[in-house]
Amino acid sequence: LPEEVNYRSVGDTPIQAWITPVLRREPGKKYPLVLTIHGGPHSQQGPGFNHKAQVYAANGYSSMNADICSKSGLPSSPTRNFCSAAR
Repeated sequence: LPEEVNYRSVGDTPIQAWITPVLRREPGKKYPLVLTIHGGPHSQQGPGFNHKAQVYAANGYSSMNADICSKSGLPSSPTRNFCSAAR
């Protein structure tokens, strides 16, 4: 299952993301990361199954699915959030 990560963006906007690590990782080895932008204004990524993330993981890539809108799917700061353009 993906691991939840929370961080702050421009204007202190909270961003939620989910990281799916490479399958059969070797300790100490670095792996490439695919960044997928998702979320909003009407849906979000969550901890469930994501077929694209699993394909990346099986082929040696970790993936991070970032919900650029807040956890509710709505922008928390319309003036500084990309999602405000989608409303």
